[in-house]
Amino acid sequence: MIDNALKYCEHAPDITIKIEQNQHYAFLSFVDNGIGICDHQKRLVFEKFRRGVHGNIHNQKGFGLGLAYVKRVVERHGGCIKLESEINNGSRFYVSLPLITK
Repeated sequence: MIDNALKYCEHAPDITIKIEQNQHYAFLSFVDNGIGICDHQKRLVFEKFRRGVHGNIHNQKGFGLGLAYVKRVVERHGGCIKLESEINNGSRFYVSLPLITK
């Protein structure tokens, strides 16, 4: 997510990462000031080999696997990931992961 925030930003990147927790979950948020993701692409970004169609992506390296792997790892750990984004308003990814209890 950090790599994408750096790749898909047309000016100086501003990335904020926060971690909070309660008794049962850890909550992570990744907020950037990048180019954003349009509504019809939001549901596709977690699929393998999908890359954004907005912005100058041809100069960016990658295979469209990063967010698919992130989602898979999060879900394999019993968590979930949510995306909020608007064109020209950056993206916000929210991850929740269950805490290990003894």
